[in-house]
Amino acid sequence: MTSDASTADLYFTDLSDESLSLGAELADVSGTIVHIHLFAIPKAGKTPIDRTASTATVRTLVVAQGHIGVYGGGGFMMPSGKPGGRSFGGSIAAASIRLTGTTPGFEDRIGAGEFSASVAAPLDDATARRVAARLEELVRYTSPVVIGDGVPTPEEEPIVVPIDIGPASPDTAGAVEGG
Repeated sequence: MTSDASTADLYFTDLSDESLSLGAELADVSGTIVHIHLFAIPKAGKTPIDRTASTATVRTLVVAQGHIGVYGGGGFMMPSGKPGGRSFGGSIAAASIRLTGTTPGFEDRIGAGEFSASVAAPLDDATARRVAARLEELVRYTSPVVIGDGVPTPEEEPIVVPIDIGPASPDTAGAVEGG
């Protein structure tokens, strides 16, 4: 739960309720959990309002037939609404992400990339806590990824994967915690 009015945790998933249960088997499951943590609300004159600034972290957990990969990074989020309101969202453009952890057998098909999204979710602490608990459980199964020498070759140029998560639909669940 967030402790102030400048932070929010947004969770989005297309995993079934059964797959979100702690300890549930994932051998034949594929899907994602996205966690966006807004840690600073940009304010003109007080914080940079620029896509090169960083106001949010992003974690995307990918489940591919039971194999897990975690991508993490950060970027600038322009919020819409206020943390703790009935709903909250915003947009992130060109947040940098990279693979940070995997289980054996996970195939990285993104490499270094960019995360762009427009998101919105209702305030739902119970759902957010449930998705967060499952996310943390699954992240613990992964091993850290060792980064190369830091100089990308032309084959390693970032892949841009824009997504529009938008409001939760019957096929996806979204929830905001905090305020």
